Amino acid sequence: MPFRFRHLAAPLALLLALPVAAAPPVAATEAPPPGSFAVSARLEEFLGDPLFVPKQQLWEQRGGWGGVIAAPDGTFVAFQSPGGPRCKRSLDGGRTWGPDIEIGPDATGGNAIVDESTGDLLYVNPDPGWLYRSRDSGATWSREAIEVKPDGFGNVPRLEGVAAMQCGITLAFGPNRGRLIMPARVMGPKNSNAVEWRPYHYSTAIFSDDGGKVWRTSHPFPVLGTGEAALAELSDGTILYNSRAHMSRGNRFLARSEDGGSLWIGAFRSAELPDGPRGSSYGLMGGMVRLPVAGHDVLLFSNADTAGGAMPAKVGDSSATARERVTVWASFDGGRTWPVKRLVEEGPSAYSSLGVGRTGTPSAGRIAIIFEGGPRGAHAAVQVATFNLAWLLEGRDVADFLPPANAPPGRAEEGPSGDAVIRGPAGGSEIVITTTSRLAGAIHSLTWNGREFIDSHDHGRQLQSASNLDLEGSFHNETFNPTEAGSRADGAGPTSTSRLLWLSAAGRDLVTVNRMAFWLRPGETSGDHPAVNTTALSNHLLEKEVRIGAEGIDNAIRYAVTFTVPAGERHRRGTFEALTGYMPPDFRTFHALRDDGGLEPLSEGPGEQPLPVIVSTADGGHAMGTWSPDRARTTGRPAAYGRFWFEPDRVSKWNCVFRERAADGATLAPGTYRYLVWVAVGTRGQVADTLARLRAKAVSAASN
Repeated sequence: MPFRFRHLAAPLALLLALPVAAAPPVAATEAPPPGSFAVSARLEEFLGDPLFVPKQQLWEQRGGWGGVIAAPDGTFVAFQSPGGPRCKRSLDGGRTWGPDIEIGPDATGGNAIVDESTGDLLYVNPDPGWLYRSRDSGATWSREAIEVKPDGFGNVPRLEGVAAMQCGITLAFGPNRGRLIMPARVMGPKNSNAVEWRPYHYSTAIFSDDGGKVWRTSHPFPVLGTGEAALAELSDGTILYNSRAHMSRGNRFLARSEDGGSLWIGAFRSAELPDGPRGSSYGLMGGMVRLPVAGHDVLLFSNADTAGGAMPAKVGDSSATARERVTVWASFDGGRTWPVKRLVEEGPSAYSSLGVGRTGTPSAGRIAIIFEGGPRGAHAAVQVATFNLAWLLEGRDVADFLPPANAPPGRAEEGPSGDAVIRGPAGGSEIVITTTSRLAGAIHSLTWNGREFIDSHDHGRQLQSASNLDLEGSFHNETFNPTEAGSRADGAGPTSTSRLLWLSAAGRDLVTVNRMAFWLRPGETSGDHPAVNTTALSNHLLEKEVRIGAEGIDNAIRYAVTFTVPAGERHRRGTFEALTGYMPPDFRTFHALRDDGGLEPLSEGPGEQPLPVIVSTADGGHAMGTWSPDRARTTGRPAAYGRFWFEPDRVSKWNCVFRERAADGATLAPGTYRYLVWVAVGTRGQVADTLARLRAKAVSAASN
């Protein structure tokens, strides 16, 4: 594996253990597609012993419309609006809640969303045209101006445009991965909530592809008289939209989008999900979320479950009687059926929405529900409660509700197949990349022009990624070493301790999300140093996006990787091997690519240098090289390119390594660390030319 040195490379182990300069997390030139959170958890995390934390009052009066959401470090953040411009945080999975935090003096009427590309928490209001951004899980906020583009009618969401909505999401699965989207409403051409204008209201959505600077308004939801909604992305990339109505008696309206939330089609009434007290046409805000479990589309929905509703005297008028019995429903088939429900609060209760915790954090496996209610009335206060799926099931076996395609129970927990092939033409031949289930989706083979470029052996010698971190100050190579392909104990066996959570492969493109195994299992040692991890499987995620033939260059491979470091671990420094390649013994000639495009011979190492490395056969007929535009983006020590020859195993290696170190007295921030690496394949001359062209393009783009 990338930090597997054993007897081969004691000098190299000393080299990588040297102190390194401080460096903050590095953003890739192009952010890789998010997706890790959407498949990061296992179903078992939401099961186990039933958990229910009874309601706690957060605020007096109406509110909670901005929802409750989990930041990447697992902090639950609840929003007071419209009762005030404040939020509260829970650092322990919803058991206790901290004091009020003012977002900003005008921070009402917004909706929350986590940008999974950056980890930032956004609170957005399109009417005045602002968002508040938090980079520390809701502890502090800064205001930014935004632009909102209208729909085909010329309308944008204004009055209560995103208030009283389920929190937004970052798309994870389809071609619009990384898009920020949240439900919204348009109050007709007059922007009025007067009864005579309610027939012209419609639900909609706003979405952003640039991190929240510019938002576009989607096509209208195809039912008039709607507003206050929720949306969730299913694992096939479809977005399910769930809307309240104000004009007609019946259950919730549902529709879907197959283009990333621009167009909503196929509207119908749910056979099972109520829209407020049954018998009323006035509806009620409710929440809907998808659990971030690989292989399943488990959805939860919240609303009132009572038959005490009444029709208003005038069509479209308000009728808020019998708002009580807030309940949560569960679907295990992406919203087609809702076979499970459980009462959360017997008494008065009204608007509600849901939030889901983060794997590897104190909120893992937990669901938070924020709702109006309490003994003094349905709108008297803002409450929050926390539970898990085991509590919702009330002793029933989840396997009884999973679709047949996921049976027998547990099969989906093994993850998708890791066997995939992508290919693209290059230099009169083609580059073919192969992944395998045996390696949890790591790259087992890369061929070009009749030659294999990867010496795949055990679960360490592949084209793959890994990290090596200290724990509470103890830093030794391999002793806390999450590795994409698997663990040392996996050996040459047919399975990996790492878990593949997601794989998409088509044409020239490959995307995987992987929960990495520790290279050493508890009790194993590297040299004289024992493993400091206490489990074989880490909570560290690795996401990679690979494209053959990027930037219009056939033999260039774009390789974007995202490491997710979970909360709850105290690391002061980490070595992120963004990419390494182990190559067969005939690849033993090393060169550095100078700034002028020329080649400079290198020794067999071990060693690192600041210049990109190229490894080739002696005649130069086959070569592989690497370069990263992120190398100089650190404020501390830049990334380095390594080259190594291991004589006992007759294998060569190259890598691109980024080192991060926290400031004195601090620890590395949990969350995502992103790096972009380019790989070139071809003859030695072609590889040098390709890397030089990519480097020149990056310099030109930076100067413009």
